[in-house]
Amino acid sequence: AVVSTQSTGIQNEELKKQLKDAFSLLAYRDPRQSQMGYLMEPGQREQLCADLNSAMLESHGLPRQPPLELAISQTKNCVVKMLESGMGSGAYTGLEKQVKCSLKPQQ
Repeated sequence: AVVSTQSTGIQNEELKKQLKDAFSLLAYRDPRQSQMGYLMEPGQREQLCADLNSAMLESHGLPRQPPLELAISQTKNCVVKMLESGMGSGAYTGLEKQVKCSLKPQQ
């Protein structure tokens, strides 16, 4: 499969390679059995989807990270900092329940 990344303005060479690899999966009847089948594994799919989403947003002149995702991420980080600094009230924000995320610090 041929993917034109010049028209999208994508600069990152690694992302260009990921796009070509991902779109090559479309050429196979059973993509899991292809040379790029490893991209179908859950961990790979999540990262690939995030990268593709960012590339598509950027190609349309939008921020790489959607505003809602950015707001949730910032809120999550604030709650984590509150909990780490002993502000127990952060435990009552209900963020985990509302957006189904984990407040455990990422490593």
